[in-house]
Amino acid sequence: MVMALLPRQPRTRVEEILRARGLTQADFARLSGWQLQMANRIIIGRTGLTSYNRSILARVLDCPESALYQPLGAPIPPPGGMDRVMETFSQRLAALLSVADVGELNGVVQFLATGDYGGLTADGARRLREALERLRSGGR
Repeated sequence: MVMALLPRQPRTRVEEILRARGLTQADFARLSGWQLQMANRIIIGRTGLTSYNRSILARVLDCPESALYQPLGAPIPPPGGMDRVMETFSQRLAALLSVADVGELNGVVQFLATGDYGGLTADGARRLREALERLRSGGR
C-alpha cells in the first residue's frame, strides 16, 4: 500500500495539531473510525465539519474544539488536559534518552519544553511515543 506523505508545512490547523501529537493519517483514521480517504479530506480541509465530526476530532486530537479553529502557528494546547500536563520532565527525558537521534536536537528540545512531537521525524515521534508508553506502564 502506498501512503501519501504530508507536505513539510501543515496546510490546516487540524494537520498542525495532528503532527504535534505525533499521529499519522493512518493513526488518525483508525482512532476516529473514519476511512483513510475521509480522514485525509478532513485533515486537509476539503470537507466541512459537522458538530459531530468536530467532537470526534477534538477527542482524537485530545484538544478543545476551539483549538481546531485557531490560526496556524497558534500555541497547541497540551494533550490530555491536566493528566498529561502533569507528565513529568524526567519521564520525557528518560524516554528521549532511550530513543533520541542527535540529528533531531531542535525537535528534542521542543518536546522537552512542550510535549509537542512536531519537530521530530515521523520515526522519531513514533519511537518516542512507544518509549513513553513503556515508561507509563512501568516497563523499561
